[in-house]
Amino acid sequence: MPRPTIPEAPERSQCRWLVCKNEGTKACSRCKTKYCGVECQTKDWMFHKKFCGKKAYTFKFELLGSSNPKITRIVDVPAWYTFQELHFVIQYAFGPWQQYHLHEFSYSTSPPNRSGAMSLAPVQTVLKILAEGEAPDPYAQLFGGRNTPHLYEKQVKLSDIYDPSGIHRSCVIHDGDLLPLTYLYDFGDNWEHLITFKGEKMAAADRPLFSKAVGYAPAEDAGGVRGWERVKEAFAAERPTREQLDLRKWATERMGLEGRKDPLAVGDKTYSPLNEVNVTVMNYEGRWENHYNGYREELGEKVENEFDSDHDSLDERFGGLDIEN
Repeated sequence: MPRPTIPEAPERSQCRWLVCKNEGTKACSRCKTKYCGVECQTKDWMFHKKFCGKKAYTFKFELLGSSNPKITRIVDVPAWYTFQELHFVIQYAFGPWQQYHLHEFSYSTSPPNRSGAMSLAPVQTVLKILAEGEAPDPYAQLFGGRNTPHLYEKQVKLSDIYDPSGIHRSCVIHDGDLLPLTYLYDFGDNWEHLITFKGEKMAAADRPLFSKAVGYAPAEDAGGVRGWERVKEAFAAERPTREQLDLRKWATERMGLEGRKDPLAVGDKTYSPLNEVNVTVMNYEGRWENHYNGYREELGEKVENEFDSDHDSLDERFGGLDIEN
């Protein structure tokens, strides 16, 4: 299966240590990450140990109902992430959104609803993965139905589903195939995403790495896919109406970009939903971590500095360096 090339892959020739610009001539024996020597490898170990020898899963995120262009992201996500952390990755990928609304993951045998609008068609859901404390079917017992099988996102790792020996994998296999995953955010605006598993690879970082981003993500509370189309039309209008000018102002303020440049746009531009997304910016060192910690704090979690000064011997914990000829 073809796999996209992602930034900062282990095969890059530059030394991995953040502040070193030398050529990487030696490789980690586990994951082949390049260093110029043992000194840089030792300094980088506090970061490298989090992903060395581990897997990442490649996913495609598609915002269902979006068009011109279809809003998609392709990203490598650490296999050890929980579904709560996958929720954070999706929030980061689309906006970044700020988890103002409820969300849920679900696996279903029904085809995805590609309209972007709410549908009354019956859905055969086989498993839901929910935020902590959320009920799977709040009205099921009231009407004599049964609750959909469910798990809680903080307790389920991606590898529990996507590893061939994952403990929950059998729940989402249908006719021998892995069912697609749906992520629904904001039950009012109904932002429904199709999450497609594309394969696995060796992890190149302990964070998500994006290889492709098509289409600018909608602003929170834009009114769903149809409302977002009206916002795009307002920005595209050569002679905007008063209502369209108001929509432009609302969207810019909602994105927090009034009076400044758009940091996610390709080129030096002010905010517009018609801008091309700069995927390199999405992969900047520290950018994901800042949002990740913010998401955790919003949920009431205590966030501490996870960097440590553990300098155990490389022979015991790292496997040593292989000299490349």
